[in-house]
Amino acid sequence: IGIAFHTYADTWSHQNFTGMQEEWNAVYPWYNVFKSIVPNIGHAEAGHSPDVISESWIDYRFGKTKINNKERAIKAVEKSYKAFQSKTGKGTTWADMRAGFEKIINADDYDKRIKLVRDLLGAGIPPYSKNVWIDAALDKGAEGITMKSDFTNTHWYGFHQAAKIHLSKAVDLIKEI
Repeated sequence: IGIAFHTYADTWSHQNFTGMQEEWNAVYPWYNVFKSIVPNIGHAEAGHSPDVISESWIDYRFGKTKINNKERAIKAVEKSYKAFQSKTGKGTTWADMRAGFEKIINADDYDKRIKLVRDLLGAGIPPYSKNVWIDAALDKGAEGITMKSDFTNTHWYGFHQAAKIHLSKAVDLIKEI
């Protein structure tokens, strides 16, 4: 579910980009040096800017249009929240949740956002550690990185298998485009 909704939310943060290599994705079309350094696939030329909730950036393909990622993020969260709620028929209304999500989105620091998510969700949510899954799957020693004996039973492995399946299905859906 997380992978699918990440893809859904990316339709806001990645809007106006395509997943194909084409000139349309050139955010800085006048700056030819990028043609040899960064391929025009998705938002590669714009770097991570479209993905960072707390950033604003300029999309020169539309003049000097300033993109406010916070505005895009709140729209993505609203649509996602409403989709989950309509499917389950349960939960607090979006109107009652909006302020909490805006507080999270408006935090300028990743770690602050993580704390605010925990505060919003309440007790019973385990602490978040971005490395816990990979640390359970891999040994990082002086000789290099090796898979642990139960590698294929880890959350990290399962996530990557699910991501590959999702990618395959997404590519199949858009193959005619």
